[in-house]
Amino acid sequence: NIATEALSYILSQSDIAKSSFLELLGNPDINSSLTFSTQVTSDDQSRPDIVGLNINGEKQLIIEAKFWAGLTENQPLSYFHQLPIGNDGMLLFIAPTKRFNTLWPELLERCKLQYQIGETIKASEEYWHTMVEENKGIGLLSWRYLLQFLLLGLEKVGDTNRISDVRQLLGLTERMDDLAFMPLRSE
Repeated sequence: NIATEALSYILSQSDIAKSSFLELLGNPDINSSLTFSTQVTSDDQSRPDIVGLNINGEKQLIIEAKFWAGLTENQPLSYFHQLPIGNDGMLLFIAPTKRFNTLWPELLERCKLQYQIGETIKASEEYWHTMVEENKGIGLLSWRYLLQFLLLGLEKVGDTNRISDVRQLLGLTERMDDLAFMPLRSE
């Protein structure tokens, strides 16, 4: 929860961090005027970690922060139902890189229950994504890659307060990765 709150705070406090984040995702149709909130409960009682609300109050970006916990029953399918109909949206999981090879196949397998899945695009070794509908995507992004990308954007403009915030969050996430017990099975 600390990492989630910290990321939401950084994205909410800095237009540079927010624009860097959206640039990293590479989806120009996700509106740059998003506002970020944490722990927003939906009608089905699911509660994504962070939601990016567009100017119409629609959840255009849903972010689920993962370290080593398994997926819940609602993830990812019920989250897709929260994305706007007829408007671009994305469900993004942020997790340690070490978890990609087990988490990504599990996410895709669950998506296949209701959607036609596109080909996986590996924008880098630490950011994978695909389409699950014409205008809805799912992505998996590493904490390290995200936070280093935010640092680059903030360093360009010299935002020392947010640079410090991102470095603290990077330290926390790296510590959580180092101390984690890697599960033998996803459950």
